[in-house]
Amino acid sequence: MSTLPATLLKLLIALLKHQAKTWLGSEALDVAAQTLIDEELQRRLQGWLTADQTRRALLRAGPALRPEPASLPRPRAAPPVP
Repeated sequence: MSTLPATLLKLLIALLKHQAKTWLGSEALDVAAQTLIDEELQRRLQGWLTADQTRRALLRAGPALRPEPASLPRPRAAPPVP
């Protein structure tokens, strides 16, 4: 009995998707879905990037990403001027 609301919600969503596909066409439905996915992804990514835990992890990882001076390529000498 407790799964009835979730099952009913899934049924209603399927019905809405079917009606949108019928009225708007498959391509319009795909564009709308992609837009919603992009907005959701942007919101989640923004939340992750602004989280204190993420900021601390990135600050800790920063020094490990700096190359050692010995591993950097040596600059080339400038060619002689004729």
